[in-house]
This record gives sequence, C-alpha cells and structure tokens, in this order.
Amino acid sequence: MRLEGKTAIVTGGSRGIGRGIAERLAAEGARVAVIYRSRPDEAEKVVAAIEAGGGRAHAWQCDVTRKAEVDATIAAVADHWGGLDILVNNAGGKLQAASFFDITEELWDDCLDLNLKGVFLCSQTAARRMREAGGGRIVSVASISSIQAQWDRVHYCTAKGGLIQLTRTMALELAQFGITVNAVGPTTIETDATR
Repeated sequence: MRLEGKTAIVTGGSRGIGRGIAERLAAEGARVAVIYRSRPDEAEKVVAAIEAGGGRAHAWQCDVTRKAEVDATIAAVADHWGGLDILVNNAGGKLQAASFFDITEELWDDCLDLNLKGVFLCSQTAARRMREAGGGRIVSVASISSIQAQWDRVHYCTAKGGLIQLTRTMALELAQFGITVNAVGPTTIETDATR
C-alpha cells in the first residue's frame, strides 16, 4: 500500500478514466475524494466499489469551472481527511465534432472552461494547501489531442494543448515547494464518452 495515509482528489471521478484512477489510488491505500459534477448516482457507485474492496472514499459534487465551488470542495476534502496530498485533474470533455467554421462561442468557452480553466482552478487551490503542507502531487489527464491536431476538434485540441503548457509552467514554479506536476496523455480509451 504505497499511498497509505494519503488523501487524493480525482475530478471527473464518477466514470470512465476517472473511475479507474480513483479505484487504483484506493487500492494503493489512498483516501479518495470522488469529484463529480452531475452524476451523483455514478459517483456513489464508485465510492461503494472502493469501500467494498476495503478502501476509503467519499463523493463530493463540484463544478470545476466555478472557483467558489472548487475552493469550498477542496477545503471540505482537506477538512474531512486532515489534508491533501494528490490532485488528479481528470474532469474534461466537450469532444463533439465541429468544424472550425461551425464552432460557436458557447462551445469554445465551455470546452476551454472544462478542460483548461478547471485544471487551473483546481490546481491553484490544491497547490496552496500543498505548499503549506510541504509538498504534494498534481497529475492532469491530457490527451493525444494535446500534441496532435484533429479534424473538427480545434476547440478540444486547443484546450488540451494549453493544458500541457499549464502543466509545464506549474511544474517549474511549484517545484520549489515540493510539489510535482505532471500530465499523462492517453490516446482514445473506450468509455461512455467515446462510444
């Protein structure tokens, strides 16, 4: 149990990649905060599965694009378990295809808010706590779209490409506080979002 005594937050933890990450962190001994935006039933299934396996988990609702919600949720997690050691920025989406000429301002804003702004808000709030505690780990789920352009997805590729630069600059600035920042970029994984 390599993560015994550690507290981890997984945004977008109610299904797909996030569920897998939450379950693995719990299997390694971490206490896992399963963060969801709109699927409480799915989040509770993840918590139940973790607890059935002997792990510790709790679900919190949070829209990662809203600073006040992010601040309150991260504070609640840290208060509940006495700290915060790991943040996994997994919440993301807005994969629908739209040609460059057809992307609406609403789709553009929604996509960048969810895939980039949410990572910034969660990371900044978590890093403040980690700095006070002497360190921590931030891992963001990027995408093959971070480095490879895709037809009809300029909004998504732009957001995920920005996530890579955000990760690099956070890593440079936060290293002095014992906080490591990394991103992983999976290719297409079969989940509800990609079916």
